[in-house]
Amino acid sequence: MNEKTDILIVGAGPVGLMAACQLQRCGIEHRIIDRRAEPNTKSKAAGVWCRSMDIFDELGLAEQFMEQGNQCASLIVLANGKELGGMDLSEIRSRFNFLLILPQDQTEKILRAHYASLGGSIEMATELVGLSQDDAGVTAQLKTATGESTVACQYLIASDGISSTTRELLGMPFDGKAIPADWIVGDVTVDGSVSDEKVSAFLHESGPCVFFPFGNRRFRIVGYVPERKGENPTLEEFQEMIDERTQMPITFSDMRDLAYFRIQERQVKQYRVGRCFFGGDAAHVHSPAGGQGMNTGLQDTHNLAWKLALAVQGHVKDDTFLDSYHLERHPIAEEVLSKTGGATELLMLKNPLLQSMRNHAMSFMLSLPVVQNKGRDTMSQSQINYREGPLAQGEKEGWFHKKFAHADIKPGDFFHDAVLTVKESEESVRLTEKLRPARFHLLLLNGEGEQEMPNLAAIAKETADAWPGLVETHLIVNSGSSTGTLDWDGDVLVDSANAAHEAYHAEAATACLIRPDGYIAYIAHQPEPGQVKAYFDKIGIK
Repeated sequence: MNEKTDILIVGAGPVGLMAACQLQRCGIEHRIIDRRAEPNTKSKAAGVWCRSMDIFDELGLAEQFMEQGNQCASLIVLANGKELGGMDLSEIRSRFNFLLILPQDQTEKILRAHYASLGGSIEMATELVGLSQDDAGVTAQLKTATGESTVACQYLIASDGISSTTRELLGMPFDGKAIPADWIVGDVTVDGSVSDEKVSAFLHESGPCVFFPFGNRRFRIVGYVPERKGENPTLEEFQEMIDERTQMPITFSDMRDLAYFRIQERQVKQYRVGRCFFGGDAAHVHSPAGGQGMNTGLQDTHNLAWKLALAVQGHVKDDTFLDSYHLERHPIAEEVLSKTGGATELLMLKNPLLQSMRNHAMSFMLSLPVVQNKGRDTMSQSQINYREGPLAQGEKEGWFHKKFAHADIKPGDFFHDAVLTVKESEESVRLTEKLRPARFHLLLLNGEGEQEMPNLAAIAKETADAWPGLVETHLIVNSGSSTGTLDWDGDVLVDSANAAHEAYHAEAATACLIRPDGYIAYIAHQPEPGQVKAYFDKIGIK
């Protein structure tokens, strides 16, 4: 049987589900398949950082995640029964200033329910067994219990994990290495004084051991083991590790998912192969240090989905626009690989002298505010940006005013949220809520005066007329500004606390175009008509 769809998603884990939710929001015909007969029931990746929470907030799911997960506001490092230092995560520059500990199966359950609420359905027990492509599209052979079928699609998203069938069928090398060292992991209920509100890392001459609290005394415990004691770890071995590393009276019960594992550090060289795109563990795997893996994968397909949606809708002039996915996301994972690999090597030091030097250095470094800030920014992924990517525009075109040169927000950054008031209804609304429709959003801020208001209204009207359904325009004005005589009947938001104006450095009239994934396309000081068209022409959107 031959079938057609616009996009085929292979793999229905968190990364594939993110792509499916985004495509469903964009109204793109697609299918999502998974070789498993049933959804995942294992906790796997358990840390959700703030940039992923930003994405879930865009989907309207942030509150649900916070209700079900455990919000950790700090992490501490201990050695030989003494605290070396810690990191206050509440200082993360985000509304989501914490590490959310939530089992991966719960993350998937929330995303599956959301996808179903949007009208989507997942084809379980459906396996990709063949693949070919040409300039016109992709042809995939699928296998189920009832037989095989052929699906023709425009694009394919490979989110089928570390053992990616897609990667194998395309002959893509997964360059990298497996670290020849064993780790042990288990999810348990803990009886002891280890904190239920902090991530606790214990350093020891035999290796590290880290406690991640799920809440209600449930913990994910991960530790390095110098030598395996058998084919599979035992409860006795697990208890011995805890006793040795923590030097605290801790016992556990209700063990789940006890296993050995080895760390893989790998990445494909190209995230795009013709009309096929790799995301998540199919594209990159690395040390679990810092809980970066699932978060990086979620952001992969969040970046990709809207771009494929534009291509399917016929808004892309040149297929090279889709190369921006690799150019933006590959460097992010490459940096994650480097940093998590370095952190793991540091934790696994075996030489007693080097261990002592590490511990003293760590204690000193964690006392420095600059280290605290950099560490928070890196782990939380709150400062991930695409400033060097091909879609960040403004400065070279002369729109990017010199006062932004050292500003904390630039093209390629994630947008800054603010609480505003809808002028018509006088209801309070977060900017995030206004940006939820999956399209471009043009913010027009009037600055400190009203003299630019007619020009901003003209830009708003021009944009609304030229790009219906592609760009949504929001006029953001100071509380004292009058809009009654303007030729604009669209969205008007009042910035009563001046939060948006301060965030976007809008002392004078300013335009900020936000991409469908929440990143800033351009910022224009004293904007002019025609700049949206000029930007779209530049990046290849019609």
